[in-house]
Amino acid sequence: QEEIDEWVTKSDRWSHYKQARFSPNNLPRGLEEVNKLLGYGVANSINLMLLPAGQEIPDHADTIRKCAINFIKQMGAPIIVEDIEYNFDRFVFDSTVKHSVPVHTRDRITLQVAFYDNEYSQVVEKLKKDGWV
Repeated sequence: QEEIDEWVTKSDRWSHYKQARFSPNNLPRGLEEVNKLLGYGVANSINLMLLPAGQEIPDHADTIRKCAINFIKQMGAPIIVEDIEYNFDRFVFDSTVKHSVPVHTRDRITLQVAFYDNEYSQVVEKLKKDGWV
């Protein structure tokens, strides 16, 4: 537990939101395979995120992260991308457009493969070639 607590940081923007961000060069055991399968050697980080029940992530558009592949452990609240609600437990999305997660009664736990240097279209093309989408 102490090692996990060291990894977890609170978001600068939302104090209730917790995230553990791992560089592909320093991944904990078990996440290396995620990076090989879905990071294509170009993912910039693998993130574990917790949005506690009763909290939200307000509308925002990322300025650094261009694309993300998310896997949701406990499907509770949907993600809303450009005013369209998605209730998928795994998805790829363009994080440079407006998106949010509304309040829900369950914690939301997410494993995310994040791309800062590759556009959404580039990542989707790789996923299509491998039969993921």
